[in-house]
Amino acid sequence: MSKPEWTFSESPALEQFKKLGYEFKTQKELHQERESRYDVLIPSRFKKAIRKINAPWLSEEDADEVLRQLKLFDTNSPLEANEIAYARLVGISRGNLKPITLDQDRGDGTRPYTIKLFDFDSNDPLEKNDFLVTNQFKLLGHKDDIFPDVVLFVNGIPLVVIECKSPETSHPISEAINNNLKRYQMRNTGFEQLFYFNQVLVACCGTKAKYAPTFGEAHHYKDWNDPFPLDSQQVEEKFGDNRKQEILIAGMFDPKNFLNLMRNFIVYDEGEDKRVKKIAKYQQFRAVNKTIKKIESGTNPQEKGGVIWHTQGSGKSLTMLWLAQQMKRKFGNPTVLIVTDRKQLDKQIYGTFRNCGFPNPIKAKDKENLKSLIENNKGKTIMSTIQKFPFFKDEDPHTISDEPVFILIDEGHRTQYGLSAADMRMALPNAVFFAYTGTPLLKKDKTRTTFGDYIDKYKLSESESDGATLPIYYENRKSDLSVDNGESIDTVFNRIFKDKDEDTKAKIKQQYANPTAIAESPHRIKQIVINIIDDYENRIKKNGYKAMIVAPSRKAAILYKETLSDMGVDDCKIIMSESPRDKEFGWDKYWLTASDRENTAERFKKPLDEEPLS
Repeated sequence: MSKPEWTFSESPALEQFKKLGYEFKTQKELHQERESRYDVLIPSRFKKAIRKINAPWLSEEDADEVLRQLKLFDTNSPLEANEIAYARLVGISRGNLKPITLDQDRGDGTRPYTIKLFDFDSNDPLEKNDFLVTNQFKLLGHKDDIFPDVVLFVNGIPLVVIECKSPETSHPISEAINNNLKRYQMRNTGFEQLFYFNQVLVACCGTKAKYAPTFGEAHHYKDWNDPFPLDSQQVEEKFGDNRKQEILIAGMFDPKNFLNLMRNFIVYDEGEDKRVKKIAKYQQFRAVNKTIKKIESGTNPQEKGGVIWHTQGSGKSLTMLWLAQQMKRKFGNPTVLIVTDRKQLDKQIYGTFRNCGFPNPIKAKDKENLKSLIENNKGKTIMSTIQKFPFFKDEDPHTISDEPVFILIDEGHRTQYGLSAADMRMALPNAVFFAYTGTPLLKKDKTRTTFGDYIDKYKLSESESDGATLPIYYENRKSDLSVDNGESIDTVFNRIFKDKDEDTKAKIKQQYANPTAIAESPHRIKQIVINIIDDYENRIKKNGYKAMIVAPSRKAAILYKETLSDMGVDDCKIIMSESPRDKEFGWDKYWLTASDRENTAERFKKPLDEEPLS
């Protein structure tokens, strides 16, 4: 360990943890409490903590049995072992994931009782839980011993591993991730059992700090830029500095925050290619906690819910999932209804809930199915598009269900002010609405008038700074429009219609020389396509990328496709939903079914050499 590493990162981290209420033990002192340097758990602390949390029903012998069950894994997959351990830590019962239970007679006959490994609900998390920090924690690896710089234990279980580097190193964070954290988790070179229980990995150097879930790849490591509920100044006053490292530790590992984060903001996602572990980003953690606090303060339909303004790429689907989970647990399993205005968004959110193990999300099939679900909604989690809501065309508007319902509206600035939205509010008069949007709202915007004031904001500039949204770079290119003799369109127009009055000329222009008509001009499209092909062949394709053209209209999209084909570019497709007017434009030849569109979109995301479009 270099002196700058200790001075600028490891020592300040240890001091901050002490101020947060963690007990500090050197690895030599802690070794006295371990059975061996192969043991990742601290048995005495574990048994003492769980007996206190589950008092008076847990004997010393019971605690020994709980410890035995905690250490039992029947899998060769480290990630699967991590998920099994997580289910035991937080008490999940789903499929083959089970909490730890003991058969006990607590006065109502012998039956299995779930054993709590943490006191999650106390206002003072330090009262019954044992928070411990150590450094240079030695484990005897398969080949080489490992010495993680900082390890956090709660109730004797190692939940966080932190690797510290000197800020004088050229690439301290990537070095910590690739040379240390990644190696520690690998079979034969590290100590994989440590990571059965681990929940968070951190790489830091004082001025920089990033975190990831267990087994996260390098690109999964993110900044935690908000010490919520503290602010940056309060962090400096409390801990002596407010560098990235202090901000992350204050925001993630304050004892109350950390138990909340572990219990409520971790999922295992089936994903597209493989199962991955995900942990909340700071804006998701902040927004959900603010929303829960808003509800706890006494929200009702008259007071309205509020607006969560999170820019595109902020992870709104997962934010909704984590909010729904807490609503279910904290407020007596209420109905949660998630409403979007696009089929793709509806499918995306439903897929996120299902793939992340949310119990029994229901996707409304059609209007009648939705109405039936609402009539018998108690405890359900329902997904629907707003377009399924016009229930009252041939009957008097009336209440379909007066059950308390939380409604989460995606893209709340759209389609929430017409008859469909009115039907929804009439059908569910005791609903509380929370609107999500990534579009900046004006001071008097009707979104805020309808849903209430802001609960949380996560702006585009923050998203770009965090690397969640990539900046867009563009070159401004102009397509010169002229008639055959080189004169501009305006010059020719004024000459031809010089005898017409201004109103007549304005009407002619509006109908025949408007922006849409100009954008759909075959001559103009041909010029642009020539430019696109040249740019793509010389700058884009050779780097293994694909290209997308956004057309101004359906007719223009077809003209672009046909012009590209005329110029020998056949490996392109149109992704466009159906419209009654499509036959007017010759759309029949290029029409794709919904599954074809989805398949094409997925293929487009893959590298060019792996998946061409043709």
